[in-house]
Amino acid sequence: MQDIGWQSQKDRLKKGFAKLKDFTIAPNSDMRVHQHENLAWATMTWNYKITLHDGQRLEQNGRATFVLQRIKDKWLVLHDHVSQPVA
Repeated sequence: MQDIGWQSQKDRLKKGFAKLKDFTIAPNSDMRVHQHENLAWATMTWNYKITLHDGQRLEQNGRATFVLQRIKDKWLVLHDHVSQPVA
């Protein structure tokens, strides 16, 4: 799976979230942000809780990495990677 541009990501997420009744995601306390001049990277683990329309509940942990660049006065995400453990 690869998104090219924001519209691609928006369309994919809209389709996925339509299947959910409720969705909550929160970073755990291990978030770390590192900066070098106009570049930064952040790492974290997170937890999400989902309720489907049929009432089924799911909970999962995962991890994420973000690479950012400061352009003018804004930090923009250049790359992100999110994964979940297999087992």
